[in-house]
Amino acid sequence: GQGPYGPGQQGPYGPSQQGPGSYGPSGQVSSVSASVSSAASRLSSPAASSRVSSTVSSLASSGPSDASVVSSALSNLVSQVSASQPGLSGCDVIVQALLELVSALVHILGSSSLGQVDYNGASYSAQRLSQALGNTLG
Repeated sequence: GQGPYGPGQQGPYGPSQQGPGSYGPSGQVSSVSASVSSAASRLSSPAASSRVSSTVSSLASSGPSDASVVSSALSNLVSQVSASQPGLSGCDVIVQALLELVSALVHILGSSSLGQVDYNGASYSAQRLSQALGNTLG
């Protein structure tokens, strides 16, 4: 529709122009989407299943709520994925490792009985994990 001051001005690049090549928003999204999709399909491989099981075991024994333990588990997964999939880009290795870590954490959550959940501490946990991951991933 038209506002009280008449039609709006058109932007300098036309109605819906995107930057060149894959630098625009949809190019980045489709690239990330393809990376996640590929990683998700690799999750069902025997090697990934083995890494997830090992991560579950490691996290369950060390305490999955400790940010440094989670960061260490991610670091191990990055090393293992990188060694077993030499053709993957650095980004794809990290996406794969993160999906395997999430799978392990979901398994632990699904097979444990939760007591009272502290909803207010979520931002603190996210901040600690962010710091630990920053140290791990450089």
